[in-house]
Amino acid sequence: MSPRRAGPPAWAEALLLLSLPSGPVGRSIAGDLHEEFTADLPVRGRTRAVLRYLRRALSVALHLSGPGDRAPHPGGSRPSRARQGAGVLGHDLRLAARRLLRRPGLTLTAVVSLGLGIGANTALFTLVNAILLRPLPYPEAGELVGVFRIDPEVTGPTPTPERLSGLFAVPYEVHRDWVEMSPVFAAAGGYATDAATVLEESGPASVPVALMTSGAFRALGVAPELGRRFLPADDEVGAPPVAVLSAGYWRSRFGGDPGVLGKVLDVDGLAYTVAGVMPQGFAFPEPAIRIWLSFPDGLKTNPVRNAGYMQVVARLAPGLGLEGAQREMDQVARRIGELHAEEAEHGIGLFPLKDLTLAGRSAGLLGLMGAVALVLLIACTNLAGLLLVRATERRREIGVRRALGAGRGHLVAQQLSECILLSLLGGLAGWALARVGMEPFLSLMPRGLPRLGEVRVDGGLLLVAFAFALLAGLLTALLPAWKAAATPITTVLGEGGRGLSGGRSTSRIQGALVVSQVALAFVLLAGAGLFVRSMVELLAVDPGFRGEGIVVASFDVPPDRRSAAEFAVFLEEMEARLRGFPGVLEVGAANQMPFSGDWSAPPVSVETVEGAREGIRHFAAVLPSYHATMGIPIVEGRALSPHDGPAAEPVVVVSETLARLMAPGGSPLGMRVRIETVGDSLWRTVVGVAGDVVYRLNYVPQGMFYVPVAQRPGPIRNWVVRCEGDPERLLAPIRRLAVEMNPGAAPELRVLEDAIRSSEAVVASRFTVILLGGLAALAVFLAVLGVYGVLAYLVQLRSREMGIRMAMGAERGRVLWTVLRQGMALAGLGIGVGGVLVLVLGQVVQAGLFGIPARDPLTLVGAALGLGAAVLVASYLPARRAASLDPVVVLRGE
Repeated sequence: MSPRRAGPPAWAEALLLLSLPSGPVGRSIAGDLHEEFTADLPVRGRTRAVLRYLRRALSVALHLSGPGDRAPHPGGSRPSRARQGAGVLGHDLRLAARRLLRRPGLTLTAVVSLGLGIGANTALFTLVNAILLRPLPYPEAGELVGVFRIDPEVTGPTPTPERLSGLFAVPYEVHRDWVEMSPVFAAAGGYATDAATVLEESGPASVPVALMTSGAFRALGVAPELGRRFLPADDEVGAPPVAVLSAGYWRSRFGGDPGVLGKVLDVDGLAYTVAGVMPQGFAFPEPAIRIWLSFPDGLKTNPVRNAGYMQVVARLAPGLGLEGAQREMDQVARRIGELHAEEAEHGIGLFPLKDLTLAGRSAGLLGLMGAVALVLLIACTNLAGLLLVRATERRREIGVRRALGAGRGHLVAQQLSECILLSLLGGLAGWALARVGMEPFLSLMPRGLPRLGEVRVDGGLLLVAFAFALLAGLLTALLPAWKAAATPITTVLGEGGRGLSGGRSTSRIQGALVVSQVALAFVLLAGAGLFVRSMVELLAVDPGFRGEGIVVASFDVPPDRRSAAEFAVFLEEMEARLRGFPGVLEVGAANQMPFSGDWSAPPVSVETVEGAREGIRHFAAVLPSYHATMGIPIVEGRALSPHDGPAAEPVVVVSETLARLMAPGGSPLGMRVRIETVGDSLWRTVVGVAGDVVYRLNYVPQGMFYVPVAQRPGPIRNWVVRCEGDPERLLAPIRRLAVEMNPGAAPELRVLEDAIRSSEAVVASRFTVILLGGLAALAVFLAVLGVYGVLAYLVQLRSREMGIRMAMGAERGRVLWTVLRQGMALAGLGIGVGGVLVLVLGQVVQAGLFGIPARDPLTLVGAALGLGAAVLVASYLPARRAASLDPVVVLRGE
């Protein structure tokens, strides 16, 4: 093994030799640096010796590349103005680099501050650009619209995209009328999302799918990578079921085999023929969709018009604007109302597809972008304060240079070059932080956020980082540069050798910068506190049931057991076998569950004290034991009973909200409810009132009713098991039982409490809290650093005054209090300004809060106390330094 090299690394020496002039001078300098490294090595260790060698080598290279070292131009010719300007700029940058190397503490502080601010802005801007700013990935995406039925009871008379997003508004029959009767669409079609069980080689798998019509594919205008999209013939009743695969599913399931066309997929027991493969990146209507299926005949032929299970996407005819198209669709709605009385009150609304895709999300992302921009502004303000101190230290040097003829513009340019160099270094640091942190950052994003797959960490990230860096440089440099260059020469030269002087205006500017930092930090800290309290309120919501100890198993009933008789036997057998597991207390079942994404809301007629009233109501078909298993209280009347069978009187249990609608101030018992769908038009008598149940944490309870499954047989997917002890231990045995009862099923099991904690509202709130909390902590750190810097500067500026006062008998405690008072005064003023900003911006963040007002006094007071305590700690350090000054030493220096 060769001995360890005693000299500098070979690569470091090679870089040095490339930057030195050739000949004896270069060799002499290299030799001197080599000797210095050899002397440093045993004292400092190899790592520190190498770093010092590189720093000295860089300083020498920058010094030798100055304009005074250039050879004269041949023939005495003068360079062009552009080349002269480039030479001056290069000289200024090299000079700035030498100055920054002499102040490593200031340089490191500035680069870290800017790097954190620029990195956060770069990462979030990349996200906002992909989601909000970039057009949708479809040809002529501006012509795409979503088409909705406007039901005043459900959507309101003038709904917003936030209200309509995710609402399955119309059945197949209504969609067909819109397509056939509308003159404004170049293409239009329907779609609906679902989870299907696909039989794969490894067994049944639950796969996200979308039902689509041929018109929806034509409207989107994206050609398949392989095969074809759906054709109009596939929309006809009796057409063979066909499927189109996503590029990801094609590669993972079939290995990218081009012979996949014509193969058959088993989806929920039906055979679908593969017709095509969509290109990589096509994701509609959700990124998770893996397969697109043609609609089944059962939905194509359903004559019910007042239900809803699909959305409609359309492409407007060329040259037709949204307003003109809306006027035409208003006429279509009137014609449909004349043909179908049940739709007389309905309208048709057109909304840009991009607005629907981003509904409810754009404001939150822009708000977070604003919060991140505040951090960058604080970092720039902090850096401006540091450079102001630096410019004050150089007042005499600048005065001498001005006295020797240097122009003010040139001096400002030199100051700008130093700041821009710092900003570019901060930009590099920010780009590195954004690149490293982008994946963890995206992993925190709420589920369902659209277009996350389009976020790219590429060369554009570097351009964005440097754009923010240049912006930060301009924001930071102008004030200290102009302040330094504008000082009168006589004032500077008249100060003699007394060090820092004439700093009263500078200290006022620094104070203003610190006040602005504290104010912006208070805004972020108060915002983070509001969202923390909002999340606490969200998690404290009473869902209306007891979620502890509950396991939910979701899987389909076997196709051969869906007849009424077989279905009843299946339910009885499944319930009995679940009750046989050790530790099981109760077993129930329902066709939909809270926090499961299921949502059934058929058209319903309810009797009220004022007569029958129609509307859309939340509905669940359940086993009689469901309420007891879930812990949903029966507040009036009775619960559903095993005696409520097919031959018994049709009954229903309603929620408290629906009970108040039916009988305000009275009892709804004995009143009736009727579901307005084909095959179920029975009036059902209300026998009980159950407590309201929250299906999502940010969901306002609506009218809901429960029907015994024996009186309305249908698909029951969700089995609810309450047990004692840890519910996790039941997951494996319940999964085995589900597969045994339906070998073609892909059961989904979850602990209900975990489902609540991982629900969309909680994940979104947690993401906001983490991001805002991190930004607030960073802002407070920068603000505290700014307070410390300005007080340290003031102590240095007033050291002579303080030394004289202590020499004349002033107590050290009084000096300590004087500095502390200055720091707390700056903090108090900053918190006051920040409080005004919070009050002004309160309405902007109110929409994102849950359960608390944006001007919550407890949060604002807590933020003020926390920030004040941090500033007090930052003020104490320079205050203690001031109190420990030795008057003799200070006066001797004067």
